[in-house]
Amino acid sequence: MATNYTSQVMALAAVFQVSRLVDDIAKRNTFNQTCLETSIQSLFIMTPQTPDQVYGGENALRFNLATGLRELRAMLEKDEDQHRDIVRYSISLLHLERKLDGRSDMLEQIAKKIPDIERQATFFAEGEDEAERDRYCHPTVLSALAGLYQDTLSTFSFRIQVAGNPGHLRDATNVHRIRALLLAGIRAARQWRQLGGRRWQLIFYRRKLLEACIALQEGRN
Repeated sequence: MATNYTSQVMALAAVFQVSRLVDDIAKRNTFNQTCLETSIQSLFIMTPQTPDQVYGGENALRFNLATGLRELRAMLEKDEDQHRDIVRYSISLLHLERKLDGRSDMLEQIAKKIPDIERQATFFAEGEDEAERDRYCHPTVLSALAGLYQDTLSTFSFRIQVAGNPGHLRDATNVHRIRALLLAGIRAARQWRQLGGRRWQLIFYRRKLLEACIALQEGRN
């Protein structure tokens, strides 16, 4: 990655991508498949050699994080047409990750459970002709990730309230997708902070972050 701002924008875009996917599922019962797969697969990349490997590698960021980069850019440009819920979800994910950081027991629980779920993904992919990351979106895998989110992050007094069509939000498949995505959003928020990201930078370094965001969108990373 070219600069520290570029790495931070990558991770922050991943947060915003989750927020847009959650909003789309809750309100419109639709989503970008590539971005969904990228977000979910990121949960299983625990020891990347470089930060961008979490989202498919440097050359794939503009595609795999297309939704997130677009939404992050809209926020940095103060686009009045951007759905407020997307920003609300993103800020809530950053806040919830900070709470998680103070719970070493919960972090250990998540770290132990993810490999078990990954083995499930491998099992369900055996004998199937599908791309590697497709296996992570198997309904049983999404259900397991949703259960992990519910057993850990949902136990905090602060919870992310998802707004949408009641019919969409009653659908079990959508509920599993949303909770699995929120877990992926926490993973992205944690990476953002580990790369030096801080909320005050969104105010004082808005221009630099915007420049890095545009560069990633244009493949100039």
